[in-house]
Amino acid sequence: MDTGNRTLLVVDDNEPILRVLEMGLREYGYKILAAVNAGKALNIANKKKFQFALIDICLPDMNGIDLSVEIRKYNPGVIVIFITGYPGIKSSIEALRHHAYDYLIKPFKIIQIVTIIERARKELQLRYESQSSLEIIQKLKEENKQLKGMLEDLIPAENRIHVKSDKYNSLQVNKEAVLRSYQKNLLDNVSEKKDKISDRKD
Repeated sequence: MDTGNRTLLVVDDNEPILRVLEMGLREYGYKILAAVNAGKALNIANKKKFQFALIDICLPDMNGIDLSVEIRKYNPGVIVIFITGYPGIKSSIEALRHHAYDYLIKPFKIIQIVTIIERARKELQLRYESQSSLEIIQKLKEENKQLKGMLEDLIPAENRIHVKSDKYNSLQVNKEAVLRSYQKNLLDNVSEKKDKISDRKD
């Protein structure tokens, strides 16, 4: 994943608004791929890679939510932000159901879009770093396992038997020592009780 990707697809059938979005976002360092309808957006998606998509829900040739589903076939990891001039509970629910990262209602400011995108980029970076760390740990574990296997192959068979035998003998010695200590404690306790009984009789 290219977490530094600053390419953004913008889809809006209102050309004056589309041009304002295009110019405003370019000032913040984004590369803009602009489309006035779903057909042109899909054509771009088929040829270009982009990390973010700003899509108007109401388009002349396709619903924006349906368009986002089609775009994901070309760019599975795309972050979608929906925009609309006709807010409603139903459209909000539909947008979230189709994994919209966020939802903006017209009119809005360019800085609002930039804030949302930058937040998403930071989350993607953290997710990428976390995944990379897990992969590194797993790789180190596999390498350690391979190294142990190589070392065992280098040790002669009779040495491995001696090592195992030494471990077994060590365990036996430890068990015997524990048993002797336990027996001694029992005898001590018996002696103490006898002494107490003897003292009482006296």
